[in-house]
Amino acid sequence: VEGSIISEEAKSWIAQRIAEKSRDEPQWISGDFEESVSTFPKPNYSKYQEMSITDIFKQFVNQRFIEHLVDESRRYALFLNYSDSNITADEIRCFIAILFVSGYNDLPSKRHYWDSNDDMKNYAVSQSMRRDRFLQICRFVHCSDNTKIDPNDKAWKIRPLMNMLKESCAENFEPEEHLSYDESMIKYFGRHGCKQFIRGKPIKFGYKMWCVNTKDGYLVNFELYQEKIQNQIMSMKNYLPVPYYLC
Repeated sequence: VEGSIISEEAKSWIAQRIAEKSRDEPQWISGDFEESVSTFPKPNYSKYQEMSITDIFKQFVNQRFIEHLVDESRRYALFLNYSDSNITADEIRCFIAILFVSGYNDLPSKRHYWDSNDDMKNYAVSQSMRRDRFLQICRFVHCSDNTKIDPNDKAWKIRPLMNMLKESCAENFEPEEHLSYDESMIKYFGRHGCKQFIRGKPIKFGYKMWCVNTKDGYLVNFELYQEKIQNQIMSMKNYLPVPYYLC
């Protein structure tokens, strides 16, 4: 009896395999391909085509962003008993530009951009701001009020700027049908409670960000991964998926 049961099961499996192999092959025909109409309109970024790179940059790092940095930097200078810092919006813009230059024109220290030797000195930097003024702004630059600390947010020092960047990303976003979310790494080797080490990644050390992007790479929304705090939020929300918090 046991042998007959095994035999019947074997016959059934063989018959199923034969049926799978004998299925009709797809028949291809020549003709024009008709694209299905999407329920979402195609994104229209034509208004940005006439803009310069600087104009597009100002859509994100706008006047509100700059003025916030000015106000908080002046506040921190007063906290350090420097009542005459007189940091202006133009100086903050110049300061940010120098930081961008230092990102791809790497020197042993920031002071070397004003070095007298030709192999070190950067004329674009040295002619736009004095060295001592740059170092002074480096000391005072601040993103948030130190008297308003959020103990549940490890990114409270830059949270106002992050929120403004999120708003700018949303304002300049042209809705489209397909979005994706994934983690992204920002390289960082210093000390911070949010720094991650992910083995096997091109960027192993740094901050992990959850990002929502379009298929062309436009950043729609983002959030910093904060380990234990993130896990507490997830537990309170009945383990809802990460995209829930980015919508």
